[in-house]
Amino acid sequence: MDREALAVAFGTKKFHIYLSGRHFVIVTDHKPLLGLLDATKATPAVCSPRILRWSVDLGGYDYELVYRSGSSIPHADALSRLPLPEQPMSVPGVSDILLLQSDCSLPLSPCAIAKLSRNDPVIAKVMHWAVYGWPGRVDESYQCFARRQAELTVESGCLVWGSRVVIPPKARTAVLEVLHDTHQGISATKAKARAFVWWPNLDRDIEEMCKSCRLCGLQQHRPQASAPSAWPVPERPWSRLHVDHAGPFQGHYFLLVVDAYSHWLEVASVASTSSECTIQKLRVIFATHGLPDLLVSDNASGFTSEDFQVFCARNGIRHVTTAPGHPSSNGLVERSVQTFKLSLQKIVQGDWGTV
Repeated sequence: MDREALAVAFGTKKFHIYLSGRHFVIVTDHKPLLGLLDATKATPAVCSPRILRWSVDLGGYDYELVYRSGSSIPHADALSRLPLPEQPMSVPGVSDILLLQSDCSLPLSPCAIAKLSRNDPVIAKVMHWAVYGWPGRVDESYQCFARRQAELTVESGCLVWGSRVVIPPKARTAVLEVLHDTHQGISATKAKARAFVWWPNLDRDIEEMCKSCRLCGLQQHRPQASAPSAWPVPERPWSRLHVDHAGPFQGHYFLLVVDAYSHWLEVASVASTSSECTIQKLRVIFATHGLPDLLVSDNASGFTSEDFQVFCARNGIRHVTTAPGHPSSNGLVERSVQTFKLSLQKIVQGDWGTV
């Protein structure tokens, strides 16, 4: 396949001055090239860097890739069948495809990865299958490799998936340190790893490494969200009250007061949600059951006005408002409001049996 693609890349480069800026047709007798170099199709996610480089180069031309059998293009196919005057003593390798022999600053060399791969029982067996053929059935521990058996190859003693080197377990910690040397986020580290290396559960290992990194924890802008916690249960009845308004319902508003200890519900009809009407109804309720220690409400204007704050201060009541935009912080009375609205709707509809 690489030789057929090389013919296309070499031909377009050779005749660049004739093809640039013009529409032309490329005829090939190698059908798999239609899925790799066709201008109307996306480049496969797993392919060698060489094919990817040629695909990018061909992207600058306006061409159409057409398949024809070899017998229909003998003028081009005959040249590839001419015998050589003498046989070469050695065939060049394909190490340039995977860039395994290139100089780099990694702490692990290709020779070290190849040695660790031979000593690892799992990767060694997968390498043997990739060279000599896969069995009909494999154990569960090899399923992640069996699903990729058509894309696994052995290059310079290393197991390779596409253009990504399969790292043995003893070298994974060192590779993770190299991938995370700039302390990027989880997504950036995953993107960097997917271009060079692979092993089972690679994404999970990257997530655990980034979450346990001390420097990343110190530099992150937003701390981790704390676990939600419920209101503590008061020691006696009528110690902490949760208040809220319900309505409008058929032109009426209602003030709901719930005791956090007994879940006793008090409902009073009010003319509006103003602080004046709210204070008037609370005085009647407090005269019946007594003054609470703590009063919890949302940030509505009827509970945050100066008159309401003065009313709570004069009666020795500590007033606490919940976080804006988080009604679950006052969930006890919010649930009561929903139940009360549903009951009113059923009453109006005449469904008395389910109220």
